[in-house]
Amino acid sequence: MRFSFTLPMISLFSLGCPTDVDKDDTAGGGGGGGGEDRVDECNSTACGGDVVGAWTYAGMCIDTSQSPIEGCTGGYTQYSEVTMSGTLDFSADGTYALAFGALSNSMLFHLPYECLDGSTCDEAAASFGGADCVDTGDACDCTFTNEGEPSEATGTWTVDGSTLSMLSDGGTQTTADFCADADEMWMLPDTNEPITIVEGILFTR
Repeated sequence: MRFSFTLPMISLFSLGCPTDVDKDDTAGGGGGGGGEDRVDECNSTACGGDVVGAWTYAGMCIDTSQSPIEGCTGGYTQYSEVTMSGTLDFSADGTYALAFGALSNSMLFHLPYECLDGSTCDEAAASFGGADCVDTGDACDCTFTNEGEPSEATGTWTVDGSTLSMLSDGGTQTTADFCADADEMWMLPDTNEPITIVEGILFTR
């Protein structure tokens, strides 16, 4: 078999800036919430706000559009689900603490028969390892799920306008635009980062 594909793992704050995406709000609601009500689901733009307080992860918007597979005519990859949980606490003294559970993501590989070099869908599943592959009659659809590791960190934070910067005690710098009101906060893509599937992460308090 000559085909080989890998499933990238996304990081919570490795935020990119996808274009021409299909928005999938996995937060399961929200967007209202009282206060100045400046937060508008996946369509939020950076607006700043007061981040001080205890925030709980509520969901994220991801790019669920199909991405062509190079060298495989008609083949594509497509993210279908991202799940995680956790909290993010910002103290008025400029310190923060975060604790997130394991982040998992599921991704579909749609592989027309022509891309399998004569192999069956069962053989493709065995080759990939850990994938759930289904023969659709003219293609093989393989779904992978990656599980990350729980993470905890403490450090200091600053806000400049609508940009939030966090410096962990271990020296890792994280920067993201944000929009917060009394009840909700969206952390938005950092256009200086490589493109990822994450459009925005929603927290509530």
